[in-house]
Amino acid sequence: MTAQLSSSDEGRVIQANNDIYIISLRDGTCFCRQYQANSILCGHAITCIFIVTAYRAARDKAYKLRSA
Repeated sequence: MTAQLSSSDEGRVIQANNDIYIISLRDGTCFCRQYQANSILCGHAITCIFIVTAYRAARDKAYKLRSA
């Protein structure tokens, strides 16, 4: 599985079988439709949140190193 961010609240997850799921955390949507149908995060949204969180942590760490 590969995850890519297109912004801080949108991304896509590409699974091993090459299925692509576009996720919008802002809108609460995923191409699998489970996210919006159940109002419960699907695995694709969880993956996107994990990547966004890791990106923000790396960005903040880099900013702190530059500011020191």
